[in-house]
Amino acid sequence: MNKLLVILVVCLGLKGMSQSSYDNNGRIDNIGVNDFGNGMWVKSVSQKVDLKGSPYLYDSWFNNGKIYLSNRVLSIMSMNYNMQLERFEAKISEDSVFAIDPQGIKKVVIRDKEFIRRLDPEFQRNSYFQKIATINGKVLLEKHTVELKEGQINPMTMQKLQKDALIKKEVYYIANSKGEDLKSFKVKKRSILSLINKNKLDRVKTFAKQHKLKFKKAEDVKAIIEYSKTL
Repeated sequence: MNKLLVILVVCLGLKGMSQSSYDNNGRIDNIGVNDFGNGMWVKSVSQKVDLKGSPYLYDSWFNNGKIYLSNRVLSIMSMNYNMQLERFEAKISEDSVFAIDPQGIKKVVIRDKEFIRRLDPEFQRNSYFQKIATINGKVLLEKHTVELKEGQINPMTMQKLQKDALIKKEVYYIANSKGEDLKSFKVKKRSILSLINKNKLDRVKTFAKQHKLKFKKAEDVKAIIEYSKTL
């Protein structure tokens, strides 16, 4: 596929947001491969019959995502997050997927969830983290990952009794207000309440109980923290 054709395909698959008065938003007629640095075309991942689960965060590709660059915002009509390869991908057609280079990207928003790229303290490499909530100069981050769980093998025949499976896993971190200096964080009642001012704790606990919110569920934790900021 020559360069001109690549640019044409990307232009058709990506849709810029409407222009602002400063002309900072991407337009459908000037978006090209260079907007994503060294991004590359990859083969569309088909589900293997001998593997359960998926490396993608969302079951569907029909996600309207926005990529925030330094000088404009790009809107992508079909996007997903590959947890295994730690990258966002744009699906242009059934067999055409573009892996988006994170260079120059300030943040990604997909399904009203905001992702920023920071240094993973465990693996010492840059990766995407979802912002859950901010409170008292701290930000709670969630990293979406997958682990391969091998299926059980019959020791007599050495044949698999179960399929291998990709298991989704969430890891949490607490960071400063800029999303830097990440530290491991356990999402549980005690640790969440430690982020909230003591004079608000009784009302927060009552709110969580009345609405049957769980301190181990990211969306519920966000609701709890956002409520505490209104008190």
